Amino acid sequence: MVEHKIFSLPHFILVLALFLLASGLYLAFRPGAEPSITGQLVLDSSGTASLLPMFSPFGDTEDYLIEKTFRENAIMPLSLPGIFGLSITGKADISSEDSLIRVTLVTEHGEFLVYEAYPNIAAKGSLIFSNICEETCAMGRASPSHLSIQVENAELTLEKVHYIGSAQNLNVRVRAQGISSFMKELKHRQDDYKISRINRNNLGWAASHTSKSSLWYEEKKSLFGQGNMPVSLPNTRGIEYYSGGVFSFGEYESSLVEPDRLPSSWDWRFSKGYNLITPPKDQGTCAASWAYSVVSAAELLYNIKAERRTGMLLSVDELVTCSGSGSCEGGFSFGAINYIRSKGISPETCFAETEEDKCRLGCLEEKQWVSGYSKLREHEFLIKQALVEKGPVVAGLKDFGHSMHLIGYETEEDGTVTWAFKNSWGTGWGEEGFIRIKANPEEKFFETYVIE
Repeated sequence: MVEHKIFSLPHFILVLALFLLASGLYLAFRPGAEPSITGQLVLDSSGTASLLPMFSPFGDTEDYLIEKTFRENAIMPLSLPGIFGLSITGKADISSEDSLIRVTLVTEHGEFLVYEAYPNIAAKGSLIFSNICEETCAMGRASPSHLSIQVENAELTLEKVHYIGSAQNLNVRVRAQGISSFMKELKHRQDDYKISRINRNNLGWAASHTSKSSLWYEEKKSLFGQGNMPVSLPNTRGIEYYSGGVFSFGEYESSLVEPDRLPSSWDWRFSKGYNLITPPKDQGTCAASWAYSVVSAAELLYNIKAERRTGMLLSVDELVTCSGSGSCEGGFSFGAINYIRSKGISPETCFAETEEDKCRLGCLEEKQWVSGYSKLREHEFLIKQALVEKGPVVAGLKDFGHSMHLIGYETEEDGTVTWAFKNSWGTGWGEEGFIRIKANPEEKFFETYVIE
């Protein structure tokens, strides 16, 4: 990253920003040039300007004037012909740790990420961007419907939309390689940039390419699904790139008055001297974390009763297709638990996932049951007590609308509490499918249940 200290007036800073970006665009798109990375200029409160690499369309563009400022979510209709690429120019103001700006393009083929900024990948301050795109840098012919704009604790000013109006205007390299192949390669480079930005921020967790970071925007929406399916992707803070460490939702220290009543740490993988947790499953593009978390907790309950890791794996598909508590577009954990209590749940071996996606008769003689559940108040002591004394706890994360199996905690001498979760994103993400999170449960947890 190149930094320039700027001491003059704000309007001069804007002129310099546009000059630097225009220079980068000329070098990238002069006749015969290979497509390259252009820039996003960050101006922080100290007056430091940082030129950050971003990506622009690979072809000749036409302009569509916007000149509008957004401080909340909005839909902006587009009156454009069929396009083969789209980008935007404007300014983003990121003011807090939970700020988010995201622009997506909706067409007859789906929803595509145009631009995204949050502190972990973009830094706080004013971000001046020119001709920027992500998944829309080169596209097969698409008819734009509108831009979907997400703004949370931030401000976005859109100056222009740029679009490629003909396949012949795509860069020669794009046409030779093919749009699909080229965009996959480009996305990998974009992810490289985001991973680098996250790791440079020293957030306490490591980012890398994972099985979920490579997903496109439309697919990433399916990673979440406790409650109703979100219309748009939540502010992920880069969690799809998580590969280890403690993912923090702000500072939090233990508030227990009587901490000695409970062990300082507990984890069902280690605390009994043997591992009672079953291997993480992968929900794929089925937004059914509500079902995966409950199945994982029920498997733990079975192993606790057997006092060993039995190898029993229960059927998520039965909950998705038979429980009536949800689908692959979201659902509710308490309904899944109620179904197991009243109907039982089959082993995975006799109720495996099929393409038919409908309820069918499982192995009645092999069904497993739970006796009930309790809704937990999101209080540190009550959750820790349930983990130690009963075991199977599921909890939703408010920020993501996502449910996971809570398997343990660790309290440091300074009072810092870290929660251990088993996720349903497979072993190619996180710490072999697990994640450690620092968060105040009263503020960040919801729909927390202990299964009995």
